[in-house]
Amino acid sequence: MITHEVTDPLELGDFYGMGAWTHYEMGRYARALEIADAGLEALTGRDPSSDLHINAWRTASLYRLGRWD
Repeated sequence: MITHEVTDPLELGDFYGMGAWTHYEMGRYARALEIADAGLEALTGRDPSSDLHINAWRTASLYRLGRWD
């Protein structure tokens, strides 16, 4: 997987954000959530804009899964 070779937090955040977004748009909400969670675990605190991007797709996926709490 290429994410293990990328060192720039912004680029790495984009991989996770776009991955979650793609799965969300395809209706694969559980997979989108998995990717978002992995991204947040890998990046939290390293790039605030990536945190925001990934959290947006995480929140949208949780909503679609009916996990409103």
